[in-house]
Amino acid sequence: MTRKKRPRLGLLFALAFPSRKKDLVQKSMITPLYNISFEKEDSLIKVSYDVSVPAGGSALLADFKLYVAGKNLLKDDFHPGQTVFKSSVQYDLEHPDKDVNVGYSLATSEGWSKDDSDILRGDKRFDDASFRNP
Repeated sequence: MTRKKRPRLGLLFALAFPSRKKDLVQKSMITPLYNISFEKEDSLIKVSYDVSVPAGGSALLADFKLYVAGKNLLKDDFHPGQTVFKSSVQYDLEHPDKDVNVGYSLATSEGWSKDDSDILRGDKRFDDASFRNP
């Protein structure tokens, strides 16, 4: 006697509830590796970044932005379709004594996306923020 294989309960649940389906699809996508650091010293912010997806796979970097005070520091430097993108960039603050928002957004060609932000404090001469996976 052979037993019929039954669909996994998780997949069945995902089909019944679309928000759960999105979670399962997101988990099955290739997750990029990234290491992004913002370092403030007086009025200068240095941003170092290293983002990548596995070479030879179907995923490519589709979008990547670095922000300081709402300004995208990469402007024309990032081009979609790469598997690796790393370097550093600097930004000079007009008002180093005020808090400044820093952050990033990252997306792949497979629909994976992530963004995050932090605050570098103006009352600190030295401050930093970092984001990484893993």
